[in-house]
Amino acid sequence: MRNTTKTILINCLALVNNPIPFLTSTAPASAQPGAAALLTVYGANFVSGSLVNWVQNQTTTALATTYVSAYEPTATVPASVLGFHISS
Repeated sequence: MRNTTKTILINCLALVNNPIPFLTSTAPASAQPGAAALLTVYGANFVSGSLVNWVQNQTTTALATTYVSAYEPTATVPASVLGFHISS
């Protein structure tokens, strides 16, 4: 199995008073292909309505995102894009 690097974008609602999100890390660093996985994003300044986007080969896929706190949203990565390795 070949590991390829993927890019994760975090978007916040375009409201005037939203802070700029700051990404520090993600977990897990990798997952097996063929099944969906839960991706946790760690950082700061996330707001209700923050959205995790998966970018692969110039194609952006919005992931189902759950706001946990200002420091942590989670996102479901569908099996169709799994087999990833995230590098910092």
